[in-house]
Amino acid sequence: MAQSDRSDKHTAGIEVQTPLALLLVGLVVGLYAMVPGFALGGLHVKRGAEIVDHVIPGLVVLIMVCVAARWGAATLSAMILTGMAVLLAGFWMFATHLGLLRQGLNHQAPWGPVAYHGSTALAVLALGVVWVFRYRRVLFD
Repeated sequence: MAQSDRSDKHTAGIEVQTPLALLLVGLVVGLYAMVPGFALGGLHVKRGAEIVDHVIPGLVVLIMVCVAARWGAATLSAMILTGMAVLLAGFWMFATHLGLLRQGLNHQAPWGPVAYHGSTALAVLALGVVWVFRYRRVLFD
């Protein structure tokens, strides 16, 4: 089978359709990820750190949702690339919040705000995992 025939096979059919639910969840998660950047909720964190740890990854998610909504239906490659960018933003958020989790475990920070603050990272990471899993076929075919 020629390469062009193979790529046509992958871009034809129901898998190319951009799922509206995924994009809506992405919109909500992207906005949710940015909230701690504007409302710290009882934690003493530098404003610059909040922008890097929440606002920028949230914007990445929102931009990837827009890219997927615009070009995702045209090719599965666009969907897997946008999903990988969301997954990378989730890893970034998760990694930058490990220190905060450690502070919570050592009773140096209150658990309520730590859990709320860290839940945004888990939401973005979970969205990225689901997104990449949904379009993983592109990686393995």
